[in-house]
Order: sequence, then structure tokens, then C-alpha cells
Amino acid sequence: MEPHRTFQSPWVMNHQLVELCELLESMEAEEWLSHRTLCAIRMFAAMDESKDAYLKSYLASSPKFQNEISYSFRIPYFNAHNGGRRTPPPTFLNTGNPEDSQDMITDIIRDDCACCFKFLEAIVPGLTPLSYNVHGWNFLSMATVHGSLNVFKHFVQRDRTIALHMISKSFAGQTDCWPMPLSFLHPDTNISFPFLSLWVEQLTDLRMVGKKCITAAIHPIDKIHFCQFFHLGMATLMESIGASIENAQISESDKSLSPFSVGTTSWHGATANSADFMNRMAERSALSFTWSNQAGDCPIHWAVRYQNLETALWLYDHGAIPRFSIPMEETETIWHQALHETGEKSPMIFEMLMPSCNNQMDQVDRYAVASLFHQIMLTTMDCVMCAAVTTIDNLEFEMLREQLKAEGIQKCKLIWEDFVDVDLSPERADAAAKLHNKAVSVMRYLELGSLADAMMCAPVEEEQDLDEDFADG
Repeated sequence: MEPHRTFQSPWVMNHQLVELCELLESMEAEEWLSHRTLCAIRMFAAMDESKDAYLKSYLASSPKFQNEISYSFRIPYFNAHNGGRRTPPPTFLNTGNPEDSQDMITDIIRDDCACCFKFLEAIVPGLTPLSYNVHGWNFLSMATVHGSLNVFKHFVQRDRTIALHMISKSFAGQTDCWPMPLSFLHPDTNISFPFLSLWVEQLTDLRMVGKKCITAAIHPIDKIHFCQFFHLGMATLMESIGASIENAQISESDKSLSPFSVGTTSWHGATANSADFMNRMAERSALSFTWSNQAGDCPIHWAVRYQNLETALWLYDHGAIPRFSIPMEETETIWHQALHETGEKSPMIFEMLMPSCNNQMDQVDRYAVASLFHQIMLTTMDCVMCAAVTTIDNLEFEMLREQLKAEGIQKCKLIWEDFVDVDLSPERADAAAKLHNKAVSVMRYLELGSLADAMMCAPVEEEQDLDEDFADG
């Protein structure tokens, strides 16, 4: 039985065949011609052979049902302005869009209900894995995009020659078989590791598909995505079919299609992954992790942007040199990424980068420094409160509180003394002042004489000059 794909409808189960058909005819099409109702009808028909034959005969002759089916799939169409190639609309991949789920067969494939598809095949002549829905997508491609393992298995078992021929053509870059399955192995499409394993198993049985063909068919954009999101098992599986993902680089010819800047490499994408994945990259990539893309970003910039301390430390320990003088945006530098106020690991990343700053703190404005100041104080306060809950010995707690307070204030003073002030826009100056005042309030918490007072005291919100606030703290 397929997991969580069955649906039992009491009104279907409790009606006789004739009454059921009369009821269906009296209802509007959108009320019953759906995946869930079809599941219930199929289950009812499966109770015995006579019911199965009767219902299939009824549905095959029902104008209402046939109208729905004629809407759900059509013969392939071609675009005369594209050399006769089929051009499916790209909006289909926007999962969650109501327009993506307007036909029964799309729902059946998306919900991975192979038994419903088999039921339809017995009723609808000409329904095959290479039939197309109204959006212009063939069903085999849809099963691949949605990771529908059971439907994919059925398609391959039903007509292995056609299915594998279609896959081989897509690897050969023939756009009439678009989309090529590997083009959509992104987390948003919920492709599972078991599905990809099965897909590769079917693929490797097709001897005509060579490694060069497979590797050439995967776009560099996809390879960078794979480095971002694949775990080591997936990367090894891709390597087993000759699809190396470690040496991708965005070129000028990819510029119009790519969300990444020219020069972005697999190393940039891998910084969102783990240190183990970075070790794999070091073993297999011929590219350097010190290269910048056209926007001036090195991989370590991306690691800081992702707030991924693990890969940032890996790059730093292996000799990556953050070029802080290159702005990543018009008004922001690598420092702004490191000091981002919402980043929980900002203080640790900042501390890691500090020894290499080389008097480049003039790249940072007061807003970024206030953000870090706030974050350090909150982190220190969290440690104090955690210690208060877990520590029984009051003397031990007081010593820990004093130590944390001293460390927090010392870090903030170090940052403040090294900070070179720059002019700010009124909006950013106001934001910096508010952040700084919050941090000073936390410092005042730590100065109070008792834990009870610290927990009861409200933050100080008055607006003051930043330097005076710091002196008060």
C-alpha cells in the first residue's frame, strides 16, 4: 500500500453502483472529478471484479469525466517560433501556486498515487508516460520534478524502452524532452535520496548514456546549487554516474540565466554546506577557494553571509584571505555581513576575522558596530540567565556573572576603540542609536546587585549620545 495516499469516502463506500453513478452525474465536475474522489472510486471498484468493470465502463462513457480528462492531458504541441520545439511555461515549478494544481492528473502525479494512474490508464486510451498535461509537461518529467517515486516506478515498468529513451534524449540536450530531470534536483522540489537512487539505477542500465553526455547536460548553475544543498551521499551518487559537481564556474554566456555573478564557483556554493563537504571539495576541485567572482565575493564572503561559522573557519584555517576592502553591495562590506544584528554567530565570526582586519575598520559604519555591540550583550546576558537557572552555589554564580560581564564589556570596548567613525544617513544613525541603547541596557542589567533585580528591571530606552551611553555602561 502506498503511504498516506489513500482516501476513503463514506458516501462512496455506502452506495450501490447505480446510485453512485447517478450521484456522480448530479454533481458538478469540480465537486467529484478530483484526485481524492478518484481514489475513493478506485478503492470501491477494487472490492470485486464486477464493480471494477462496471465503473470503468461508466467512466469511459461519461461525458463529464471525459471532458475532465480532455482538460487534464492533451497531445504534444509545438512552438513555431522556437524551431518547432515545445516550450513549457516555467511557472509550473512554483510549488504552492494554485494555478499549478488545476487538473486531476497533475494532482495524481504530485501526490505520487500510482494506483490511481493505473486506474486511469484502463479508462483513457492513449494515456502514456509521455502524454502531456495542459501546461505542456509530459508525465514522466512531472514525476521526476515532484520526486514521485511510485509513479516513476510505474512509468518505467509500464514502458521501459520509452521512458529510458526519453531520459537519454534529455541528457543529449534535446529540448523537446525538456525538462532534463537533473535540472531540478533542488530542495524546493522535495527530491528524496531514495528517488534519486532509483533514478540513477534506471539510468545506468541504459548503456547508450555515456558519462560525458551526463556531465555536459548539467548546467553550472545546478552544480553550484548541488554544492549548497547536497549531503555527501548525494554527491557520491552523482559522481557514480560521472556528474562531477565540484568544478563549476559561471561564465559570461551563463550571465542571463544565472542568479550568481560571473566567476562564481562550486566553492562559493559549498560554503553553505559542512566542513566535511569542504574537505571533499579540496580533494576533487581544480578551482581555488581564493578566487573572487565579478561582484568581488570570495567563498569566505559567502560563508560569512550564510553565518556558517564551520565553513568560514575551514576556509580561514586553510589560508583564505578575506578582502574586506571590496564592497559586496553599494553601502555594505564583508564587515556588515559579519556584524549583522540578526546573526546569532556574529560575535564569533567577528572575533575570527579581527586579527586580519589590518586597520580596515574604516570600512564599517556606526550601524554595523552597534549591531555587534547589541549581539554581544545579548549573548552575555543569555549566559548569565542560563547560569542562574543551573547554578546552585550563589557564590559560584556571582563569580561567573562578574566574569561574563567583564568579558562582554571588554569585547565592546575593544570594538569601540578600534572603530573609526564615519558619517551615517539619518535613518541608519537612528537605527544605530536604538541598537546601542539596547546593548547599554543589557550592560546595566549586569551591573545590578542581585539576580532578582536583574530579572525584574526593565530596559532603559531613553535616547542618548552613543559615546555617553557607552561611558555610562
